[in-house]
Amino acid sequence: ALVASYHRGACLISSAGGCTSMMLYQALNRSPAFSFDSMRTAGQFVAWSMESFEAFQKEANATTQHGKLVDVGTTIEGNHVYLNFEFTTGDASGQNMVTIATQAVCDYIKNSCPVPIQQLYVEGNLSGDKKASSQAYTSVRGRKVTAEVVLTPALLDKYVHATPRQLIDYWRMS
Repeated sequence: ALVASYHRGACLISSAGGCTSMMLYQALNRSPAFSFDSMRTAGQFVAWSMESFEAFQKEANATTQHGKLVDVGTTIEGNHVYLNFEFTTGDASGQNMVTIATQAVCDYIKNSCPVPIQQLYVEGNLSGDKKASSQAYTSVRGRKVTAEVVLTPALLDKYVHATPRQLIDYWRMS
């Protein structure tokens, strides 16, 4: 059923003269999670982490010729810290690439961190890997694109069997 839907959409877009698209942003994230004995220790870890970004980049970038660690953010929940590593991956999809690079950074953190880490997980689930998350709407997972196609009422009737008003009403409801 999906193949038929995709085919109908592709025919509609082709009949409309194609679409215009643009890539807005490219990044892939991993969010390792860290647990500490107290919120104070978690805060010390965050301060150290922010000063260690260049060392993190060196560790991550050494694992791949194509991926680059370009940013890191933090989320603190009590004595838990999530580092959100953002990578570019060139032309590669990069799922395994960023996991390997993040593991290398986590190994560096485990061996170099000045405060004791109780637990460390290479993926703390803030990046939205293989599941819906608010991260998908506030950031990007891979490439964020936008596209535009101009559809006439006649084309909508022919391919979608709906009027522009019906599509607007459905959009409002859904």
